[in-house]
Amino acid sequence: MLCPDYLSFLRGKYNAQDLLLLVQLEQIVPGWWQNQKELARQLGTEPHATAQALRRLKARGLVEVVAYGKGGSFIWWVKKSARDRPVLSDAPSWVIKNIETGKKEEVFVHERRSWAERNGLNYDSFRLFLYGYRKVMAGKFQLVSTPIDKYSRVSP
Repeated sequence: MLCPDYLSFLRGKYNAQDLLLLVQLEQIVPGWWQNQKELARQLGTEPHATAQALRRLKARGLVEVVAYGKGGSFIWWVKKSARDRPVLSDAPSWVIKNIETGKKEEVFVHERRSWAERNGLNYDSFRLFLYGYRKVMAGKFQLVSTPIDKYSRVSP
């Protein structure tokens, strides 16, 4: 829950629309939304205003948002106190299975590029694989689960 003192501090710095969105997000995050309209509908806000406020919150380091290609967005962290920091192990991730060894490995969103390079894969091709456009990558890797499996929410 957002610390009351921190919320008071933020009220002196940011507009009410941004803070309302921050408070609302804190109640429903982590989550995945197909688009900004879906998020706005769930929150009872205007899509354009929600998108603008979300961009401002992200730019200020108050939320962590990751775009999923053309497949929506993950909002996985909301800053709850002045000292709060995102825990990278809470970030969206994929589970990939090495077909040859049977070993499964979790690849976090912030590790995609380094994982691809470490495994000799073209990053753009690897991203397409992660987004579900390929079932098997390089004849060796199979996608077991995606962040959508973890974060998808059914709206009321």
